[in-house]
Amino acid sequence: MTKFISMQSAWIMFLVFVLFFVLGELLPFGSALTMAPFFVWIYSIGIESNRLLPVTMKMPLVKFKILLAYATGYAVVVACYPLQAKMPYALPFHFIDMFCLFYLIYFVAKSIRSIELNRPAILSDWVLIFFGLLFYPIGVWFIQPKIQRIVQTVNS
Repeated sequence: MTKFISMQSAWIMFLVFVLFFVLGELLPFGSALTMAPFFVWIYSIGIESNRLLPVTMKMPLVKFKILLAYATGYAVVVACYPLQAKMPYALPFHFIDMFCLFYLIYFVAKSIRSIELNRPAILSDWVLIFFGLLFYPIGVWFIQPKIQRIVQTVNS
């Protein structure tokens, strides 16, 4: 599945993001649905890019999966149980979720750029990809073609 998602064109990924956003707005408890394609996309890129990294540059995949599970679970909980009434109690969980999302985006951005450069990427190398992933409906237009090139290069 990860290679399948990695090989999709940017406009297909964009349409999936938009479709799930519209469905999420129309359905009850749909806010978790709006984030589903993002989490699947991040998982796919993270797993595939980590697989393509040399052994010396691999990042901790277990940490990536645990933080992705927390962020996904948190999105489902927030969709099913409105936390606005319990805001002071929910604030630490919001901050943990923010950390998880930033780490996931960092992991993917650094992995992509490390594969492209064939060396461990530094902040100035991967910061544009980070912001592209952070604003994923726009960033998909330049990140997905990079991913396609990487996967095609490795497979040929």
